[in-house]
Amino acid sequence: MKLYEYAEQYEALKQMAEDESIPPEALADTLESIDDEFETKVDSIACIIKDELATAEAIKKEIEALTARMKRHEVTADQLKSYTMQQMQAVGKIKIETARNVVSIAKNAPALEIENADDFIAWATLDHEEFIRQKAPEINKVAVRDALKAGEELPGAKLVAGYRLAVR
Repeated sequence: MKLYEYAEQYEALKQMAEDESIPPEALADTLESIDDEFETKVDSIACIIKDELATAEAIKKEIEALTARMKRHEVTADQLKSYTMQQMQAVGKIKIETARNVVSIAKNAPALEIENADDFIAWATLDHEEFIRQKAPEINKVAVRDALKAGEELPGAKLVAGYRLAVR
């Protein structure tokens, strides 16, 4: 039987309890039977939840380990690229072609460099606003939450407590 079906049976028993022609002992026995089955079902689901969480944690740790490995390989590759480029420049080679690889020194696209951001923003604000972006204001949710917890009333803001299932 599915978990929701037990809830339906509980509701049916509540309605039956209002009918005085059914002996209370029969209702109690039925309720106890349903209650035991319901708790057994919830216990089984809790075991599945724990197993899923353990699997997720193991995957998370594996992702972290693989990410660390990936980063080490990327750093090594970057170091080897830099070393190779320095050595090719030192001997005056721009391109080396072999049966397996073509290694060449290529010019990068020009990168933007702004010497003093504050001075540039001040200049752009005066008459060149196309060179700057204004960010929309953001709500400081931590400050709002703390103010509400302290008893302040803020328009359009409230603390809402929800529920969660705890499985230990």
